[in-house]
This record gives sequence, structure tokens and C-alpha cells, in this order.
Amino acid sequence: MKILILSPFPPPTDGIAHHSQHIATELRAQGHEVHILSPGRGPGTPEVTRGLTWRVRRRDIKLLEWSDVIFCQFAISALRAGVTGANGLMARARQMNKPVLVAMHEPGREPHLLGRLSWHLYHRALLNASSAVVFSITAEEILQAASFRPPTLPILRTILGVVVEAMPTAEEVQQVGAKYGVDERTALQLGFLHPDKGIESLIAAHGDGFSIAVAGTVRERRGFFRLMGVADTRYARRLYALDGELGARVNWCGFVPGSEMRALVAAAGVIVLPYRSSAQSAIVAMAQSVGAPIVASAALEKQLEGGARIVDSANATELRNAILEVLNDQRVRHDLMVATKTIGEKQGFEHLVRDLDEFIRIAPLFPPVEN
Repeated sequence: MKILILSPFPPPTDGIAHHSQHIATELRAQGHEVHILSPGRGPGTPEVTRGLTWRVRRRDIKLLEWSDVIFCQFAISALRAGVTGANGLMARARQMNKPVLVAMHEPGREPHLLGRLSWHLYHRALLNASSAVVFSITAEEILQAASFRPPTLPILRTILGVVVEAMPTAEEVQQVGAKYGVDERTALQLGFLHPDKGIESLIAAHGDGFSIAVAGTVRERRGFFRLMGVADTRYARRLYALDGELGARVNWCGFVPGSEMRALVAAAGVIVLPYRSSAQSAIVAMAQSVGAPIVASAALEKQLEGGARIVDSANATELRNAILEVLNDQRVRHDLMVATKTIGEKQGFEHLVRDLDEFIRIAPLFPPVEN
């Protein structure tokens, strides 16, 4: 089968672009022909075409005609101007009676922050979809309740998927840990900085017996979506100020390349995710693939499937005690590591692609027609 993937970024950039690239690799291993169409300038490759913009081009139509099914990685702040082109292509696909699967990556945060514009773009994307794909129970619940979803549109849930590689060697873990100042007594928070991450709770929980490291930066955004970046930048400044006020001495690691992320997670004593809200977290899936002990808020409880110490992250004392318990109680630590590793073994891309294979097979040729 010929599959056209609409991706927010061209490989090999991080985030959803990596996700699209790994999905394409696994689908090709299953015997499918796969091509990625993404925004971005510069030459493409035989497997990737760049230049998806706000309008549909003749070249894009040729790719659409070539394909049997379209799989769109939908996140409007990532697609930026390309979101209108992606929506236009999906509308053309509907006219051609081609199945369209739309993966929802930020169904909660984007509509909340961007208001009516986001609602319209999400609604238009889902009007042209045969099925919507989500990667967690929470994301499924958000989408079920969302007013921008056509009521009869099928929602298909799978896992987010991570590349299950060999565990980092002891030498790699030591080197990366030393590079970023992270060790077995470090409580590590990682990922892009934005208010939903609840990082202020981790800073407030600082105390004797452990250090705090935050590996992440504010996501760069352009055009209209810089509004989201402004909010995130202000949040980061508040975090730096809080660190100074409380004397928490947070180790701000900055950006960590994907190639070092798993070794950094393995170097830390505990991963702390005090999220205020989250539909689906790639950080969780990655930490699970390493078997790292996790302390998290109830916002992530469903995705964690019992493989974490769940706390009220708004309670600094409870969060601090949970961190110390995981670091000091070897039985608790061992049980958490076994639980997360067991769950992590189910997070490989081969499981995701198996589900996508089935979703493509059952996708209706005629998308639902609703206003």
C-alpha cells in the first residue's frame, strides 16, 4: 500500500518529525511504500518532499494521487503555515474517496491556548478524516468531549511508540551524566518548558538529600504561534526567579539532543513529572523504555498504567517525600523500575505500526460528511 505521511517537520529534526520518520521506516519494513511531505526549505530526498505551505501545490496533488491512504501528524503550532496546506490536501483526499487518518498530538493544549482559530483548524481537519488517532486514554477522553470533533468520527487509540534501542552502556550513562551534572541523587524533569509541566512544584519541593535538574528549553515558534512561545518564555522567567527566591539551586541543563536523552534519564535517580495536565507525553514513553523510576502527578496516571509513584504535585511536602522515598528505599525503587520497564517493553514502534496497519485496513473509503 502507498502511504503519504503529512509531517510538521522534515526529518531529521526532533519531536514529531522523528516520530514520522520511525513510523515510515517500520511501515516500509512491513512492505508498504511510504513518502513524507512536510514544511521546510531545501532539497528533499527520494522518501521526503519539503515545501508544504499554506496552499496546495500541483506537486502535492501528484503525491496525493500516488497514495492509497493519508496519515497526517496534526499539531497546528508545529505545522504552522503548513496546517492549511495539510487541511487542503485532506479535503482533496476526501473528494478522491481516499482514507485519511489524522493523529492528534495536542488536542488539549492547543485549543485552550489558541481559542477559536485552533477550534476551526481542528474541526476542519477532522471533517476530512476517516478516523482520528490518539496515543493515550486521556487524549481519547479529551477528543471524545471536544466540540470540534464530528460526533460520529471514529477515534482509534494506540501507543505513542518509542524506538526501543539497546540500553545505554554504563560508560555512556556516566559520560552523559557528567556532561549535564546529573547523577543517582538527581530528580530530573525534562522536555519543553511550558506551564502545563508544573516545574514550579518541583522547585518548591527542593530539599536536602537530592539535587534538581531540568533538561529543556522553550520551544521555538514562528508567526502567529509565537503567542504560545511568549507565554512559555514568561513561564520560564518565573521559574528562574522562583529558583533564585527559594535557593533551590536548580541545574538548568538546557537543550539535550535526542541521542543523549536515554542515557541522561538512566543517569538520574528519579524522573519527576509534576504535570498540571497532559493528553499524552512522549517523555513518559521514553522513560518507560529505559525502566526509570518515575514520580508523577495524577494528570499522567492513566498513561503511566500504575508504573509510577503518583502524588499531589501541588503539595511540595508530598512531592519531596515521594522523591526521597524513591531515592532511599531500594525496594520501592526496584518495584518502580520493574513496573516501568515492563510497560516500556510494550511501547516499541513495531506495536504502534501494527495498530496503524490495522487502522489503515479498516479505514472507511467515504469519510463522514458533517457540518
